[in-house]
Amino acid sequence: MNALLKRSQSIVKKLPYATVALNSNNEMDWTHKLSGQLLGISMKVDRGTAY
Repeated sequence: MNALLKRSQSIVKKLPYATVALNSNNEMDWTHKLSGQLLGISMKVDRGTAY
């Protein structure tokens, strides 16, 4: 499972658009660097924020 997760994340990191993963409570769980540039969000600051 860990290998599949790492592979999925490496693919998503290369997407040419903002990608944000939300958990079941609609809180930010994961994002990639481009999302921060395009949406002004940060994993360190915004993780767990509800949307």
